[in-house]
Amino acid sequence: TSILVSAMFDTQQDNWARALDKVKTIPPAQRTEDIQNFYERIYVRGTIEKAKQIAAAGNIAEARNMLISLYQDPNVKTDEKREAPHVLAKELHDRDDAIRITRELYTRGVGDSVKTGSDYAMMLLLAGHHDEEAAAVVAQIQASGRVNADNREALQNVQVYLATKQADKLRERGDYAGAWDRISRLLADRPDDTGLLLAAGRIYASSGRNKEALEYFDKAYQQDSGNIDVVRGVVQGAILAHDLDQAQTYLDKGMETDPQNPWLFYLKAQIARARGNNAGAVQALQTARSLNRQKEAADGRSAPAGDSSPTALVPGASPPPAAAPPPNPFRRSQAAPSAILPGRAVAGPTPLAVAAATSPAPPAASTGSEGPARGQAEQLQEVPR
Repeated sequence: TSILVSAMFDTQQDNWARALDKVKTIPPAQRTEDIQNFYERIYVRGTIEKAKQIAAAGNIAEARNMLISLYQDPNVKTDEKREAPHVLAKELHDRDDAIRITRELYTRGVGDSVKTGSDYAMMLLLAGHHDEEAAAVVAQIQASGRVNADNREALQNVQVYLATKQADKLRERGDYAGAWDRISRLLADRPDDTGLLLAAGRIYASSGRNKEALEYFDKAYQQDSGNIDVVRGVVQGAILAHDLDQAQTYLDKGMETDPQNPWLFYLKAQIARARGNNAGAVQALQTARSLNRQKEAADGRSAPAGDSSPTALVPGASPPPAAAPPPNPFRRSQAAPSAILPGRAVAGPTPLAVAAATSPAPPAASTGSEGPARGQAEQLQEVPR
């Protein structure tokens, strides 16, 4: 009992690995029902935290094996284990294994194929250079007839990520109407999604409609002001909308909560450069690089090479079609676009056919709108992560 109480206290302090280690000292045959239930509740989070600690100590291979075993364990049913490939890809920089294990579960039909397929598609997107393959997986899932209330959010998270990437590409080519088509249906379904709000703001800003852009950026900020990705998005968005004072306000608020975050100095450099203060920009970039290296050293790793309730449905049933999005503010004619929009079910290749076309490739450095100008990139050799 004392071990259980101590472990429960650890979880209240978010020390899941230590709590798991304590419960493991009790032999399975001697665990009461309460202890076993507690063990099962903390197993996934404790294992993931333990893997992170092992990786930080320099044993990347053991950490990788722990995460792979956790994700592949058929006895672990909780959705929390779906974090494992994200940790592999983002923190251990092992995108190849993240793609491999998610592809294997999806193509073998293990578990909920909508969720495993969504995991696979997300890993493809995170790796870069696999957007078409990820879109094919999403189309396959939509056509499967297996989307329901329990797994719909998993698919929509991937659809949002894919749609915002597609929208940014179209926006950068000046196709604002096409970019809006990519996100409008999802935005109608998820009006508070920060990724979609930021993408909408970027479309408005690039088209010169800065007032509307800033409204979208501020709404995104109000949804999740403590998220560094959101702070980054609103600062860069405000710069795009030519409101450097608002960009500085967002940055200052971010600095209050996380003053040693390398990304914040990277953003500080962008503001300085936009104001014409090149010396200040270089200084901020150097600080960002220094903090980033310190962070990598503390994490025990080196920089990689090249580098977030619906009405219940009958299980297996597809969700009802989403309401039609509002008229496209960037399109004179409101005729439906010819391209397939995210969220619309289409026929796609079989999972095996998709898998055959998606051999992982090393990711290249980001060239998205969030990156620095070429001169800044030369000063900052490692983009903060």
